[in-house]
Amino acid sequence: QPKNMPRLKGAPVVPSAMCFRDVIKALAAAGEAQKAVSVLDQMTKAGHTPDASTFAAAMRACAVRGRIDDTFSLLDRMRKAGVQPDFANAAALLLACDRRAEGVRAIEVLRSMPEMGLSPTTLTYNMVLSANAKAGRLETVQELLAEMEEAGGAKAPDIVTVNTLLDAYKRAHRYEDVLEILVNMETERGISPDVVSVNTAIKACKDEDRFDIALQLYEGMPSRGLEPDSVTYTETIAACGRAGSYDKAMEVLEAARASAVPLNTFVYNAAIGAAAACEQSEKALELIKEMRAGAGLSPDIVTFTTVMTMCTRKEEWEAVLFLAAEAEASGLALNKPLVNQVQRARAELLKQSGRKEASV
Repeated sequence: QPKNMPRLKGAPVVPSAMCFRDVIKALAAAGEAQKAVSVLDQMTKAGHTPDASTFAAAMRACAVRGRIDDTFSLLDRMRKAGVQPDFANAAALLLACDRRAEGVRAIEVLRSMPEMGLSPTTLTYNMVLSANAKAGRLETVQELLAEMEEAGGAKAPDIVTVNTLLDAYKRAHRYEDVLEILVNMETERGISPDVVSVNTAIKACKDEDRFDIALQLYEGMPSRGLEPDSVTYTETIAACGRAGSYDKAMEVLEAARASAVPLNTFVYNAAIGAAAACEQSEKALELIKEMRAGAGLSPDIVTFTTVMTMCTRKEEWEAVLFLAAEAEASGLALNKPLVNQVQRARAELLKQSGRKEASV
């Protein structure tokens, strides 16, 4: 009972179907999947039959949380209640499959859509492609793409389709195929690459230690009429770091600073990782300071793990203890490997100083 709100006289008021529906949709929008399903149960007990859109809201909330069994369970409840599923319900099922990389289950939903009175579209095919790409089912992705190309019309491939195909090849560690698709997608498919396309190719080259090609892709973006985003900078800097090209990594970071793209924790972590890989401990510490003072960002556990591991490798024990204290002051819990590094740093400092006791 909210404060200063008058109490209603008489019998308790049973919420209307519209009231239940609005509460369920609000909870779903807030990501409160369990509460949304709970209110849906209350709605049924109150004698109201949820409509397809109400079920879809609860299903999507479950899907976003990766609760795939709950999502499909709600579909069964719909059918038992005699409610006809619509496109939003099918999309929620496919989203759940995508989040859990359930490629086979996604195909089952796609094939059952006509039984629901629904016709698959490019959007639904793309969700099935994504689920299978994440599951590492490259051949299935290729087959579904061929099916889309043959059907055309409302099922014709679009830029999301091609980007998903690129991602499938990247996950299969076939960077050469990624590059071939990227180069030929406009002439063969009539679809121009976007930033996501190039970013996927850069990631594929980075993962296969082809720093040279990753850098070429980054530098060639202006000629394609594309502006790098935070993902571009993150992956390119990381590729430079893996190749031991510290100067080039800092050059890309400087370009990121000069751009209109807001720098996030991922960009800084990539730069700090590049500095650490190249044994540039002072620069790594400077970047942590820049994160806080210049960008207003809080270093995360990845930041501290990267720098502490480098300092341990270089036997810079004071820096290890300083960083550990900084991490704990930021409210971050040190994992076991970091705790081991702290203990080793304390032991080494005791040896060096000859003291019998030390504290952090």
